[in-house]
Amino acid sequence: MTRIPHAIARLWRLSVFHTRQFLRVTYFIELMTVSTVVSGIAQRLAVYAWDSDPYAAFIRTGAIGMWTTVTAAGGIIRYERFKGTLVHHFISRIGARLSLAALVLAVAISSILAYFIALVIWLPPGPGNLPFELVFSRAPILLLVIVVTCAGAFGVALVVAALFVLTPNAGAYEPLLLMPLFLLSGVFGTPPGIAGWILKFVSPTMRILDVMSTPGSDLGLLTFSACLSVISAAAWILLGLFLMGRFTRMTRTAQLAEFTA
Repeated sequence: MTRIPHAIARLWRLSVFHTRQFLRVTYFIELMTVSTVVSGIAQRLAVYAWDSDPYAAFIRTGAIGMWTTVTAAGGIIRYERFKGTLVHHFISRIGARLSLAALVLAVAISSILAYFIALVIWLPPGPGNLPFELVFSRAPILLLVIVVTCAGAFGVALVVAALFVLTPNAGAYEPLLLMPLFLLSGVFGTPPGIAGWILKFVSPTMRILDVMSTPGSDLGLLTFSACLSVISAAAWILLGLFLMGRFTRMTRTAQLAEFTA
């Protein structure tokens, strides 16, 4: 039983280390910053033009930046291969599955910064701005949503990374992930009909983002949505860990030299 807390602590330490490395790569920072800033400016103009809810638009801006960053889950595997360090994950003392999971967790942790970038767009006074008092009064709920959304993004990113771990062409597929992930996340709202019901059941963040984007949602509904999102996120994480372990076991020792190519 003591091995589980030890593994979690080691996973966290590795994730913190990889987060620092991730935030030093210009491409990943630009990916998160540009997507958040552009979507924030566009939505702020829309809020001013149509007199819509700035808080809902702010939540959507942060979610867009977060999920755009999550698409780097496939690219981070390619980047490790480019550096010649991917092979070290396969010979790690904690095993390839947890070592690569720490790498992906770093992507999810870094994506939280998208919400802080969104605040820079929405807080300055002017047409369509988000009042600071509103953000401050909803700060505990906002932090809860960010943590739950980050957990959901980590689960989906883990599945994406597991599917790309054995291919050297992950970077070519990375741009193709953006729109499917947006639809899955719920940043564009919930589709009508049976498709929306299925996506709400599968998505780890659609339900809670939908509640946060609806003015006047009560605390009970938010708590219920957060619990369902946590359950869905846990299912995605378990699926990602299973696939990561499955695919890394498929790699024979003789193939490890290919990861430095």
